[in-house]
Amino acid sequence: MKKILLIWLAPIFLYAQFTDDFTIFEGWLGDTAEFSTDSTGLLRLTAPPETGKSIIWHPSKALMTGHWELSLSLDFNTSGSNYAKIHLSSDSLANGYYVKVGGVDDEVSLYKLTSGQNTKIIDGTDDFLDFSSNNLSLMVDRDSVGNWMLKAKRSIDLSYFVQGQTFDDSHLQSDYFGIECVYTKTRSESFFFDNIVAEGYSFKDTFLYPQPNDVVVNEVLFNPIEGDNDFVEILNRRHKTLCIKGLQLANYFAEEVANFKAISEGYDFIQPQEILVICKSKETLMKMKPLNGKTLNLGVMGMCY
Repeated sequence: MKKILLIWLAPIFLYAQFTDDFTIFEGWLGDTAEFSTDSTGLLRLTAPPETGKSIIWHPSKALMTGHWELSLSLDFNTSGSNYAKIHLSSDSLANGYYVKVGGVDDEVSLYKLTSGQNTKIIDGTDDFLDFSSNNLSLMVDRDSVGNWMLKAKRSIDLSYFVQGQTFDDSHLQSDYFGIECVYTKTRSESFFFDNIVAEGYSFKDTFLYPQPNDVVVNEVLFNPIEGDNDFVEILNRRHKTLCIKGLQLANYFAEEVANFKAISEGYDFIQPQEILVICKSKETLMKMKPLNGKTLNLGVMGMCY
């Protein structure tokens, strides 16, 4: 007698953290020749006196349950030509999230970058930076689901001001943390940075995965009549949503496990007390057994529920 087994391949959990107080300026990539540490231990933009843009990057996997902090000084009133971007997370430098400090509205705002396209997702307080010189601290938090909070504190403030909160889970991977300065020729040495903290988990770490007996085989049809489908039902017995990436079906026969089939190659989920039906065709299965829900194109078998 053959048996159906559920097998889970555990992911590797990664915690990422880096801090930099610029006692030594090292480990960064990009336009590093245009930055240096000054006598006070601050990282300073020291670009040639011409209009331009300078970017440096540091490896960072922090994103899920992420926390970022830094202090910066902009020795000018910001404008559409003079501002900073703090790239909290970026993959391949084209997708990620960044805080824009300054600009036409003199605000601190959070943006999403997708294939080079910028979308503001937290619109900070206008004129927050409407001063001839701006010294401030930033703090950004993102939880494991995708809820963001952006806070900022100027040197004149006693505490942080919440600039906004939002939900966005468009991007799940980070490779770099970055600092970007956009400037005119008179501001090419007027950006200062210090006390950077970037910490959190890579996106693999934040999901709850099944433990033994959390997800079980609920029903199997292994020898249908002509025109019908094989199917396997699995049930989430827990009262929490579980990620099923890495979950596999296999046959157990004569003390051997064989015929492994991945239920999900991607980051898909089974809700509390939910039944998922793994099959080749939802349409055929619907004729055999009424179902509600949507079809997920998972693994080599397909899945519907």
